[in-house]
Formats: sequence, C-alpha cells, structure tokens
Amino acid sequence: MMPEGATAHRAPSGQLENAGVTRLVLTHYRSYDTLHFTCDPSCVVLTGENGAGKTNILEALSLFSPGTGLRQAKLSDLTRRTDAPTSSLWSAFLHVSEDGLTPLSLGTGLDLREGKERRLIQMDGRTPLSQSDLTRILGILWLTPAMDRLFVEAASSRRRFLDRLVYLFDASHASHVAKYDYLIRERLRLLKTRTANTPWLDTLEEKAAQVGVALAAARLFFIERLNRIKHDALGYLPLPHLEVDGFLELHLKTHKALDVEGLFQERLRQNRSVDQESGRTTLGPHKTDLVVFYNEKQMPAAQSSTGEQKALLLSLIMATARLRSQTREGVPLLLLDEVVAHLDPVRREALLEEILYLGMQTWMTGTDRDAFSAVKGRMQHFHLEKGGLTPL
Repeated sequence: MMPEGATAHRAPSGQLENAGVTRLVLTHYRSYDTLHFTCDPSCVVLTGENGAGKTNILEALSLFSPGTGLRQAKLSDLTRRTDAPTSSLWSAFLHVSEDGLTPLSLGTGLDLREGKERRLIQMDGRTPLSQSDLTRILGILWLTPAMDRLFVEAASSRRRFLDRLVYLFDASHASHVAKYDYLIRERLRLLKTRTANTPWLDTLEEKAAQVGVALAAARLFFIERLNRIKHDALGYLPLPHLEVDGFLELHLKTHKALDVEGLFQERLRQNRSVDQESGRTTLGPHKTDLVVFYNEKQMPAAQSSTGEQKALLLSLIMATARLRSQTREGVPLLLLDEVVAHLDPVRREALLEEILYLGMQTWMTGTDRDAFSAVKGRMQHFHLEKGGLTPL
C-alpha cells in the first residue's frame, strides 16, 4: 500500500541490470575475525540485535569509496581487538558483478610499512588504485543514524557530505578535492616559512584557483540537477531545496569560469599576509556550506523539527539515488543503516518499493526482521547472530 500522493518509480532504462556486490570477505575487521559472505546483485537486508555487526558490514562496503568510510574512523581503529599481544592488520575484499561479466575483484586494507597509517587499494590483487579511481568502478551512497544532525552540525560536515554526493556523478571530483587540499596546504607551509618565494606562491595560487573553480563548478552542477527533479519527488517525504553558500559558487552563477579563476587567484595573493598570521586559508571552496530548505514550509532544514530533518535527509538521499540510477558509469550501491526504523508501516513499505523500482543494489540493516516483511522473497534477507549469517 502506497501513501496518498506517493509515486513509485520504475528502474530507468539506462540503469545497469544485475550489477552489484556478489562477494565480501573481511579479515580481522571490527567484530569479525573472518567473514565470507556471498549474495547475488539484488538488494540485501541484514537484521540482528544491536552489536551483531550489521553496520560493520556496511562500513566495510563504504571503504570502497574515497574517504574514511561511513563512520569516518581512523584506519587503525578498524582492526579487530583481541587478547593477543599483536593484532593482524585488517583487510576487506569484494567482487563486483556487472551484467554477467567476469566479476571484478577489489581489495583494501591497512598498511603500516612506511611507519604511518595508510590504506592500500588494489584491483584483481595486483593493480594499485587511488581513492579517486574507485569512483569510476563503484558509486556508493549511504545514510546512517549518525547523520541525523547533519543540518545543525558545522559547515565542514555538510561540505564533506556534498562532495561525497558529487563523487557519484563526477569521477574527477575526488581527485580535485585531494589536489586542492594539497595545494592549499603547500601554500600555507610556504607562507609560514616567511620566505620571499613569490614565483612559487604565484604558481601554487594559480593551480589552486584552477582546481578550486573546477571543484565549485561540479558542486553547482550537481545541485542544479538535483533541484530540477522536484517533479519526481516521493509524495510521502518532504521536498528539500538545496543551495550552495560559497565565494566561488556565488561568482560562478554570474561569471565565466576563467574570470572566477582570475578573481580567486588575485584574492589569494591579496590575503597572503592575513593567511600567514592566522595560519589558515581564509577564502576558498574549503569554506563552502550546503544549505538545505524545507521547500513546503519555506524554512531552513536546520530550523525544522528533528523528525522533519530526518525525513528531509532521507528525501535528499533518495533523490540522489534516483538521479544516480539514470547513469551507467560505475556500479551504484546504496547503504541504509537502520533507516526504516523511524518510518511508519505505510511509508516504510513505500520506501522499500521505491528501492526495488530503482534497480540499484541496496544494503539495509535493522533490528526488526518484520519491518521488511513487505518485500519478503523479493530481497535477500540474512540474520546476524554471534558473527554468523543465516539466510531467511
């Protein structure tokens, strides 16, 4: 039963058929000494008591995207804790199947060989990959209870959230974010030395302006696309409207990209003494904020009730998933951790039906197996208990 005003959307014709994760192997990861999990590329439901390890599986999947995963944990914190004097390093491997082709093998894990924590990523056990390379293979989107306060947290949280959404549509965005951060750090390092290396500063600021504008333009393009699909909104969720509050994004709305690059480069040059004294870069896309409005009530999401904020965030995630389902680049994955728990039965069923119609492999967790009864037999369902998985 669909709630009044709700619309079910069938999987777009451009969506990949039978694409998703078909095997996951975890070693010395969180609560798992070892886990060997196989499934087909359709949707997966994981149920079990709190602490059973459901979210650990979603987190492991999220590590096959740029960044530090859905918990944003330190790499060393992912290693399973034991009574042994030393713990083995964690690793995660998965197979990605796509349209009946030979599964692609991806692996990631903790590496301490150079005296510091870093994450290794490999394809087919030998080809090294960068984090940005992952966006060309997998497009991973997630929603967790920890994100419920996104609209009232610091701007940096919303900015990281926005960039993760852009990764799904622009494979170069992750590398642009990493390169911009590097250039800004190098500029600050040089400023702190108080050496008059003006030519090198000029070069760093020119490159930072180029990459920063590309980064800001990708954010704007995504926001414009997402706002245009209002007619395709789910009738049982509030409609969000998104804006980007940032120096570069604001100027890109009325000026050519090259002109904005020149303006940003000049502002960086003018701010050298200020940035030198403050020890931070005072202007740029690293200061951008994502502003979300509750469209129907014409009010900022931050001023909405707790329940409305949760619904707005879910609506934003599902709108992004619908938009992502219209492209064939990479295999999309949707990770929903304990999302159905706060929905009433009618809206819960409508969400589950929407997920099925999208044709995107979705991994969902919950403590109540009955919450997924509406899709029994149409989604793979596994129950976790004491580290073991039982098909239902």
